[in-house]
Amino acid sequence: MYFSEWRKLQEEMNKKQFEDVVKKFLPFAKEFLKLKDLPEIEFVEKPSYSKNIAAFGEIVDNRIIINIRNRHPMDIVRTIAHELVHYKQHNKGRFGSGLAGSSTENEANKIAGTLVRKFGETHSNYFKLSAVTEVKKKKKTIDIDSEHYLT
Repeated sequence: MYFSEWRKLQEEMNKKQFEDVVKKFLPFAKEFLKLKDLPEIEFVEKPSYSKNIAAFGEIVDNRIIINIRNRHPMDIVRTIAHELVHYKQHNKGRFGSGLAGSSTENEANKIAGTLVRKFGETHSNYFKLSAVTEVKKKKKTIDIDSEHYLT
């Protein structure tokens, strides 16, 4: 197997493992936070996204958007948990400023941390996973050095 084939297989397995983590985490989080329903969650893989909002996730019109590129699955679920706490706050009519140190941010950080620790107690194997990497399209390249080596 060529390295490029192995790498693609690893990336595909990595994405599937991430999906498995999310499928287990969301019902756990819903029950833990006592949510009636879950909002739509969109996963993006854009470095510019996090740079633009100075965060890894946000709520936009009751829809959670999370940047997953090059992040560990348990770090991603922590961001999901944080945004789900904000979702619950919004459902109760509590809208914060989003500024670090504000009461709504502190509450979201505290509860999300507890939630992920509780989840991790029963799913410690997820900490052994590797980061979610971007599946890149294969670029056409020319190996200019190969002509200089005897094969």
